[in-house]
Amino acid sequence: GAPSGIGALWLKTGLESNPSLRGGPQERGRRAGTENVPGIVGLGAAARWMSDQNEAFARVAAVRDHLQTELIRSVPGTIIHGDQENRLANTLSFRIEGVQGDLVLQALDLEGYEISSGSACSSGGVEPSAVLLALGLSRTEAQCGLRVSLGPETEPAAIDAFVASLVRIVTRIQSSLGGRRA
Repeated sequence: GAPSGIGALWLKTGLESNPSLRGGPQERGRRAGTENVPGIVGLGAAARWMSDQNEAFARVAAVRDHLQTELIRSVPGTIIHGDQENRLANTLSFRIEGVQGDLVLQALDLEGYEISSGSACSSGGVEPSAVLLALGLSRTEAQCGLRVSLGPETEPAAIDAFVASLVRIVTRIQSSLGGRRA
């Protein structure tokens, strides 16, 4: 939530780093140039706001967990990716075995759902998610990957409607293939 062009770097005591920009003593010689005071103030405000959001994050995590439970219960072949404890509150990555992610994405888009098959910054790409490949998935498995991001306004009823649409879509895809993998 901070302005573009600002960030923070936390270095372990004793860790050496090379300057990103050379030429001045700012930031203990790690970055030369005039400090972005408005950006620093904005970063501080964003950090304060984030520290007050624990309750909101817990609510979003509960909705994400509801989505995960309903997917596993309703969509045969659902496999959840990543660590079940240490993960983002608002994001769920999964695949449905044997069902190409791009087919599901297209069908969900027609029903008004905007999800992704990879990271948010790589939308529109045709390559499988580098993150899923790094987790050890094969290219075929990674191409089945889907990622759903939730917001603070997402309600459990919206999750139930999404899962119902997904069940219809997956059933249609599987029946059109006559048992073959997509």
